[in-house]
Amino acid sequence: MPVQIRSPVPSDIEIAQEAEMLPITEVAKKAGLLDEELELHGRYIAKIDYDKVSLFFT
Repeated sequence: MPVQIRSPVPSDIEIAQEAEMLPITEVAKKAGLLDEELELHGRYIAKIDYDKVSLFFT
């Protein structure tokens, strides 16, 4: 998605309201996580084991 420079700069809530939410399983798949590594809390929220994601930030 290309960056769009806007003036005046929109507020955080305006940016969030314009965003298209993806199902958390789709986001997790793109991050290389397996479905069984997720603890789903609805369609857009999940918990995952910190040890699994800490690999991305080392």
